[in-house]
This record gives sequence, C-alpha cells and structure tokens, in this order.
Amino acid sequence: MPIGVYVNEKESFTNHHINIQPGDTIYLFSDGFADQFQKGTKQKFTKSRFKELITKIETLPMQQQETKLQEQYDEWAGDTEQIDDILVAGFRVGDLTTGSC
Repeated sequence: MPIGVYVNEKESFTNHHINIQPGDTIYLFSDGFADQFQKGTKQKFTKSRFKELITKIETLPMQQQETKLQEQYDEWAGDTEQIDDILVAGFRVGDLTTGSC
C-alpha cells in the first residue's frame, strides 16, 4: 500500500505490535535496492537476494553493514544508472532497562 494519496484507496493501514529484545536489529527499506538493474543486463537485484544479503550481514556491527551494502550495490550496479531512490535504515536494540540503544 503506498504512503500518501492513492486514488483507489480501499484498505487502511494496520497497526502491528511486536516484542523486541536487546540485540534485535530492525531494518526499514525502500524497494530501490531490490529494483536496481545489474550492470550490463536488465536483471534486477530482487527482494529475495536483498533479504538474503541482510540476513548474511545482520550480525556485523552497523558500520560494517553499511560498508557491505555499499560494496554489494557497487558490485551489482557498476556504472549502471540508479533507477530509484534507495533507502536502507537499520538499528540494533540496546538495553531496554536503561533506555540506551
């Protein structure tokens, strides 16, 4: 469901509550990374490949995750024009009793 105005709006958003634990990592991302074409082809990176990449790097420190994502994007896209916005935001949950993250 798109965010913002949608002409054929039939559904509303659903609120979800999740239990989080210290050490959990949360990611928010757009479809831009998954939709990026591979250099020299019309093959997209795909959602499943992106999910596999996130799963592979999720235990690394956050700064290393950023580096790995950038390296993977550069290797995949090369000098191919970026076709969409790319947003990947992640954070690791800290100690919930002290309020530090």
